Amino acid sequence: GVVVNTTNNEDVSNAINLHGSEDESGWNQMLPNATLVLLPTVLAGIGKHGQMMCEGDCALHRSSQLFSFRSYLLRNILYPNYESISKQLPAGYITFSLPGGSSRPHEVSFFENIIPIAKDLYGEEKVKVVDMAKLPTFQEEAHLAMNTAVFFANHGGGSSTSIFLPWGSSVFLYAAGAHAKYKDGAWIDIGKKVHLDSIFYATSSYIRPTWIHENERDDVVRIAKMLQSEYKRTMESWIERGIHTNDGQIQD
Repeated sequence: GVVVNTTNNEDVSNAINLHGSEDESGWNQMLPNATLVLLPTVLAGIGKHGQMMCEGDCALHRSSQLFSFRSYLLRNILYPNYESISKQLPAGYITFSLPGGSSRPHEVSFFENIIPIAKDLYGEEKVKVVDMAKLPTFQEEAHLAMNTAVFFANHGGGSSTSIFLPWGSSVFLYAAGAHAKYKDGAWIDIGKKVHLDSIFYATSSYIRPTWIHENERDDVVRIAKMLQSEYKRTMESWIERGIHTNDGQIQD
């Protein structure tokens, strides 16, 4: 639920700067008297670009706005060590986010058929298989994502870790079984409008989404080839931005 006990609008505007000011004095402070703030349909602090269901002209410049919001979140999650952590070279992991505790256990994928192939291609150290819900701290989840080049997740809440991926990273999204289908260029839930994930990933731009439908999950040859292609694209994107992995390698 939502627990917001503050009624002072000045406190809110001071803590969340809507105009992109460089003043970060309030970034690492909770709102006065606020225990928890839950905003299910927006990303607070980035105006119209914060609308998760944003389409058309509203989506212009959305990637830079969302990436700025990523930095805002990381500054707070990793405080007071964000500056030093953000300067570290990324490891370039292939990370599989297991759907432990999923509300649709018979529809999600646990990636059993592609994980061994990824390990054969890139080695045990490069491949991370993690149930994010079981990590001791949120800081560990964010830090793992910051070091990830290619991220595998099921669509839905379990894919939200991807917001912390570095610019130019790739995410493979496994559509959840019979309750999702592809129509008119977007993923939808049966009986509902376009799925939230579809719009978010279509307009975030700083990460590259690849959707895998239920009937495509067993085509491991195709998925392996796409994994190799996406990993290489991520490495090339990072090098263009002056970023190298901590082992200095590009793997084909």
